[in-house]
Amino acid sequence: MANTTPDGAQVADPDAVDEVWCEATDARTREARDKLFGELRMYQNNVINESIRMAHQDLGDHFRDAGEMEEALLHYEKTRDYCTTNEHALEMYMRAMQVAWDMQQHATVLAYTDKAESVLATLAEVDVALPGHTDPWRSALAHGTASGSSAIRALFHAGGGGGGESTSFASARTALDSEKRTSHAHFTARIKAYRALAQWAQCDVRAPLPPVACDAVRAEAYADIVSPSLIAWYALLSALSVAPPEQRKRAESLAGDDEFRACAESDPAPRDALAAYIASDFRKCLGILAAHKTTLQLDPVLGMRTALLMDAILSQLLACYLSAFRRTSLAALVAAFDAESSAIAARLVEMISRGALAARIDWHAQTIEMASNEERSDVWAQVAHVAALRQRATFVQQVAQAEYVF
Repeated sequence: MANTTPDGAQVADPDAVDEVWCEATDARTREARDKLFGELRMYQNNVINESIRMAHQDLGDHFRDAGEMEEALLHYEKTRDYCTTNEHALEMYMRAMQVAWDMQQHATVLAYTDKAESVLATLAEVDVALPGHTDPWRSALAHGTASGSSAIRALFHAGGGGGGESTSFASARTALDSEKRTSHAHFTARIKAYRALAQWAQCDVRAPLPPVACDAVRAEAYADIVSPSLIAWYALLSALSVAPPEQRKRAESLAGDDEFRACAESDPAPRDALAAYIASDFRKCLGILAAHKTTLQLDPVLGMRTALLMDAILSQLLACYLSAFRRTSLAALVAAFDAESSAIAARLVEMISRGALAARIDWHAQTIEMASNEERSDVWAQVAHVAALRQRATFVQQVAQAEYVF
């Protein structure tokens, strides 16, 4: 550490600001910024569109590294005026999307995801590296066995002699072709991850949550913004946040999803909670959610809304449990959810008051009676009524044919 000696003795206040380091860092930042602006002015004077685009992109990268996100987004957006291919536009959208997410401008993120998807659909191949990925050709130039001039010759005469130059660039071409084949899926996975995060950041957690598609195979495409295990949590919470009929459908679909199981490999808690729900073990399901509540509260997307989300899921699970009965006791409900009787009763009263549960509570008998408005019961009553009318009409016809007089 800078404020200690090798033997651990303190030589400076650990809370003090290192003014020397701050001044040196600011000086390097100003120097790099002046150099980039100088290059931009030179390219603008020469009217070289591609160079101007790259200069604005470099400035955007510089401002993003410096923490000035608004300036970074401004320069990324300026590159759009100098894009000559759809790949350039896609690269701009991906960079702007990332900065907008860092700025918590969720509506802007959703707008850029739509634009990026529309551009991606027009490209047969994508020769753009994802953030954090390396261009194979640049890797070959930097680390290959060929010199600079030999590298250029190998680039234009691929498939030539059998020396080290051809081998280096043949491997680079193979890597680039492989990246092109998989880049569509990788870009799609990253765009969907940004879309899901922005939708969840904007949604009301007390209402049904947007569904989340798991893509564990291409997790490296979005691992810098969200982990696969957190995607599994989102998918589980989305399934449990809807009304009972749809809740069962989503849970069963999620249980058979190989991608969900793969995302839950590093953290099996979402998978265990889903299995407990399907087995109607609501006590275990809620216990797993409660045990990981702190983890979800640390998530930048959910954060302090986690308590509201857990409260809404508890209400949906109560409705799911009661939907299987016409009448059940409060004691059975308390045992199923491992909660205090007063808390369960207060929750039921609140749900009935706001219309989330069609039921009545018999306080004397300590039971809950569900309203008899099930669709199956209504259909059966209608069928029975039609059958009775048909039977009566048939009897009348038979009597008329027999000329029976009452």
